[in-house]
Amino acid sequence: MKISTKLLLIIILATTLIGATALLGVVATANLLEDQTKEKYIALSTYAIEKVHRLFTRRAEDIARFARDRVIASRSSSPRQKSEKLKNYLQHAGSYLPFASISFFDLQGRRIAGTEGNADGAQSPFPAYRAGFMQGRSFLLEASRSEPSGVSAFHFAQAVKDGSGAPFGVIVADLPVESLQEIVRRPLGLFKVGSQFAVDLIDANGRILFSSYNKEGVLREISQIFPVVQQASAENGATGTVLLPDPSGKNDRTIVVFAREAGDATSPGRDWTLVISLPERAALAPLMALKNRLAWVFIAVGSIAAGIVLMLSRTITRPLARLSSALAEVGQGNLDVVVKVSSRDETGRLSAVFNSMVGELKHLHGQLHEAASVDSLTGALNRKKIDEILRSEVERSQRYNGPLSLILFDLDHFKSINDTHGHLSGDDILRTLTGVIKDNIRRTDYLGRWGGEEFLLLTPGTTLEQAAELADKLRKRIEAFRFPVVGSVTVSCGVAAFRDNDTGNDLIKRADDALYRAKDRGRNLVEVFG
Repeated sequence: MKISTKLLLIIILATTLIGATALLGVVATANLLEDQTKEKYIALSTYAIEKVHRLFTRRAEDIARFARDRVIASRSSSPRQKSEKLKNYLQHAGSYLPFASISFFDLQGRRIAGTEGNADGAQSPFPAYRAGFMQGRSFLLEASRSEPSGVSAFHFAQAVKDGSGAPFGVIVADLPVESLQEIVRRPLGLFKVGSQFAVDLIDANGRILFSSYNKEGVLREISQIFPVVQQASAENGATGTVLLPDPSGKNDRTIVVFAREAGDATSPGRDWTLVISLPERAALAPLMALKNRLAWVFIAVGSIAAGIVLMLSRTITRPLARLSSALAEVGQGNLDVVVKVSSRDETGRLSAVFNSMVGELKHLHGQLHEAASVDSLTGALNRKKIDEILRSEVERSQRYNGPLSLILFDLDHFKSINDTHGHLSGDDILRTLTGVIKDNIRRTDYLGRWGGEEFLLLTPGTTLEQAAELADKLRKRIEAFRFPVVGSVTVSCGVAAFRDNDTGNDLIKRADDALYRAKDRGRNLVEVFG
């Protein structure tokens, strides 16, 4: 066989190997990045539905506390006394999405007292309350839409019992459906796809409770996407994604991301599902651009390799083998590969181009990893990452019986700051607050943004008493710090420590209860769950 034929075969073989390995690298990397992108959207929807769950749980706790008040729970209290008490509750409620109004009805459905209007004596439009309470239930959650105004609201109803435990009335508190807009607005802002997002909150029967685009369908219609989400949820669990074909036959599919709120049997919003829909082209546009860039880079590498083999088959054989091996490792996800540049000829330049390409891939992969782990606004760890660390540290404490404490921070009156100075100033304060906390904690501590103006600080190796001292130190440092525009701000803190057989949720629940007490007792306080 002629040498030229051998060289041609070498060229064909080398080019085929490089092309195949390059294709595997492109496909493997693209699939990995696509999975990570979808996971980010799932995390977004999970965060939003958890926020809805926490809001409704807190509001249910609020109304249960109202019903136990000695004035409200007294048969001898006058309607005026009850109205004043309810108004006082409404004025001192938390600033984040409070009730719009609260009313007291007797068991016949007549309004006795309330926070707004002069509708005393009016009949309750929700007979289901009385029927439910007659069946022994103490709490009910309903939703209704007023016509012709189109205003929709959730109605929290709690039985009021006297000292002997006998029910004699019902407290009904209204929460506007549009309040949920605040919950979904901020997480959606993390992804720059604008109005192409479609967001629905649906109940267990598919009824639309909230919609970012179908206002007229709220509480009137069954979501068209409900059957698809119901089937996918039955197959994949509480979260997942579904890819819907374009009904027009064009290649413009839709990604549907869903997260269902399970909770327990008594949870408000049991089996509600948050659904986010957006065009696949918009959702994966950065990934598609990266795939095209990778394809062109690999094509260029293959072309250069073929030319070098044609000129110097012997001197290129070993470098190509090294490149082929390195490309295979890249295809398997190893981005730490570096090919030695042993010459200044074409093979050396090819190796340099490969190293540059892998460096760019590693940089892009690092950016995606950071975006999946770090809150883009504050630089603290995001909810998903701090959850992972919490689970790991709880397992470590269980295994080695070591101390572990958790501090929840909540910025006091943050809504007032946003309303007065604007959301940009609010964002600056959150960033500055993160910096103040980071400057005053150890490298072994973990600071994460838990949601909105709430932060979670995990302190491994720290007892409850030490964590309480740290929380009070941070509270004082924050209070003394001069923030831009507003000057001074304060935080409320809840502290809890790991106990035997604890889960991460147990630890968070106790810290959250302590934080709630700090808020309830006047804010700018540290409360410890002993």
